[in-house]
Amino acid sequence: MQDILLEEVTQTQKEYLELLKELDEISEQSISPEMIDKINIFWYGKRNIVNLMFEYLFKEKEVHCFTAATDFDTEDYSQKSFLF
Repeated sequence: MQDILLEEVTQTQKEYLELLKELDEISEQSISPEMIDKINIFWYGKRNIVNLMFEYLFKEKEVHCFTAATDFDTEDYSQKSFLF
C-alpha cells in the first residue's frame, strides 16, 4: 500500500478508536441518537479514503464495508444488536 494511503488509513483508525472510547465511557442506556449520528457522520466523511483503500487492495472485486456492534448479555441471554 502506498505510504500516504497507509498513513490516511492509520489516522482514520486512530480517530475511530477515540470516538469508540468516548462511547465506551457512557452506559448503554445513555447512548443518544446524536451519538449514533456522530459515528455515521464520521464514516460518511471517511467514505472516500475507505473506497480508495478498497480499490487499491481489492482490484477488480466488488467490495462493501459494514460496521456493526452487538451487545450480548450472558447473564440473561438477551441480545441487543444494532447496525450502522
